[in-house]
Amino acid sequence: MRSVPDKGVPEWFENLDPADPKLIELLEMKVLFPLPGRDDKGRKVVITTMSYDPARPNVIVDMCRLIILTLDILLKDEKTQVYGLVDFTDCTDLSVGHLTQWTRDLIAKSVKVFQDAYPIRWKSSNYYNTPVIFNATWEICKLFMKEKFVNRTHFHWGSLDSVYKEIPKRMLPEEYGGEAGPMEDIIQNWKEEMLSYRDEILKDAEYGIDEEKRPKPTETANDGEWGIMGSFRRLTTAD
Repeated sequence: MRSVPDKGVPEWFENLDPADPKLIELLEMKVLFPLPGRDDKGRKVVITTMSYDPARPNVIVDMCRLIILTLDILLKDEKTQVYGLVDFTDCTDLSVGHLTQWTRDLIAKSVKVFQDAYPIRWKSSNYYNTPVIFNATWEICKLFMKEKFVNRTHFHWGSLDSVYKEIPKRMLPEEYGGEAGPMEDIIQNWKEEMLSYRDEILKDAEYGIDEEKRPKPTETANDGEWGIMGSFRRLTTAD
């Protein structure tokens, strides 16, 4: 995932500097940011919008770096590790230009990373105002998604009433009829918090994996292409 180019997307995990001007610019463009507080189940909520220019060089890589950086910071809180995450994706401005960047191979790797490899518990995914052109992309996504994650995906159009059943109004920005204040203020507060983790994030980046020393998979101890080996006892949780 982080270090094998032919299997993962290591470029998504490189240069995760909270002060990176490219990441700051995407954040200030409202591309992706977490909301303050937690919902009634203790979960964090992250908003994604299509407010970026799809013609911008390396925009997908930069956007995914922003996602990874955001998740890395959120996961430093044990409550997020336990209760998980809810995401809200506003597709009002979604265009053909956005969708054509997501090839089948990139979709497959993205699902693999965030569903199977990244240690986050996705509890609810919400897409708002998806256009008809999104349907084909969604069908491709479902080919690689586990059934439980497909079932946790909700689509909303027009009225936000159905969104409020998944995300409380008290957490949403006023642009979505919520009570958490304007997006600009929420983003500014998050930017300051994100920058406060800079030294810690850069220190984490000093560590890596030597793939030459990874044990080879065997017939009795293998967890597929990511090579997680050994004997494990399943911990039953409310997943």
